[in-house]
Amino acid sequence: MKRGLLDALPFSIYVGALGIIFGASARPVGMSGLTASLMSLLVFSGSAQFVALGLWGQGLWTIVLSTVLLSSRFLLMSASMAMRLSGTPLWQRALLGFSVSDEAYALFTTEGAVRGIPYLTGATVMLYGPWLIGTLIGVAVGPLVPLTWQQPLMGLFPLTFAVLTVLTAGTRSKALVAVAGAVLSLAFVACLPKGWNVPAAGLLASALGPVLERAGVAAKEVQA
Repeated sequence: MKRGLLDALPFSIYVGALGIIFGASARPVGMSGLTASLMSLLVFSGSAQFVALGLWGQGLWTIVLSTVLLSSRFLLMSASMAMRLSGTPLWQRALLGFSVSDEAYALFTTEGAVRGIPYLTGATVMLYGPWLIGTLIGVAVGPLVPLTWQQPLMGLFPLTFAVLTVLTAGTRSKALVAVAGAVLSLAFVACLPKGWNVPAAGLLASALGPVLERAGVAAKEVQA
């Protein structure tokens, strides 16, 4: 568990910062501080919560369908993690389902699969705690946070995903799948409804992985 805490520590700084931005942005769009706090407590998904923030006031089903669509990538992540935790009791895997996040998945697949549940638990604590605390701070001091800070801090999102991609793309096949996913996602932006490009690109790019594995592309590690 200690190793999971330490490995997730660098991510916890930006997660906490985004939590503050989320909490501070709640009231300007009409979301109460209590609702924002409960959302971070029960949902624990930065991307989904920021989407909900942008759609607040447009109707419950619009928010639900948009966030479910955006979060559909976790189905692939969960399936991948389940195979590595096949000997784990079902109730433990069900609880761990709540902890699935982009950061936790990247850490788990690169290091935690060997260490198992204690590692994943430590990483989750280090990510969940700052996100919730950051939200509470943002709700409390929201009026004091300049709006000009929001866009620069939101720029941490793509930067973090780039780091996560590098962490998980440890072989040639994985690197090719990552590149294919990025290219397809950009292409789908122009021809698919908003939000559909991510799961569509993820599914198609993932299908490329087994093909590359059979072709023997993945055998050699990518050299840094």
